[in-house]
Amino acid sequence: MHFSMTTRIDTLMVKIAYALYYQVYKRVWQSRPAPFYKQFYFDDGKTDIEVRLPDYLSIPEYNVFEGANQSVFKYQYLEGKVNGQPNCIFKMIFYEGFEVIIMPINSPYNLTRLRNS
Repeated sequence: MHFSMTTRIDTLMVKIAYALYYQVYKRVWQSRPAPFYKQFYFDDGKTDIEVRLPDYLSIPEYNVFEGANQSVFKYQYLEGKVNGQPNCIFKMIFYEGFEVIIMPINSPYNLTRLRNS
């Protein structure tokens, strides 16, 4: 994918994450989140998420999603501590299974539970 297009998509995904965070927590997200994509491939066949977030498989999986029309868009959020501060990861799944994980960058994470579970 062309770099300028990736930058535009990244910006859009982060804005969606900020809006979801505000909807869930009723406050502005004070983190620097970044998107990681399961369906974006590099020339060598590896996905964006495999290359940039190699330990993504250690993020807990839950079957509980939120969203008014889940056949088009659904999301889940995991709460926990990042660098000793409360934070979260958003997992968004769009129509046709396009999956994006939004999480704070440059930090190890210990996110172990789903909100409202």
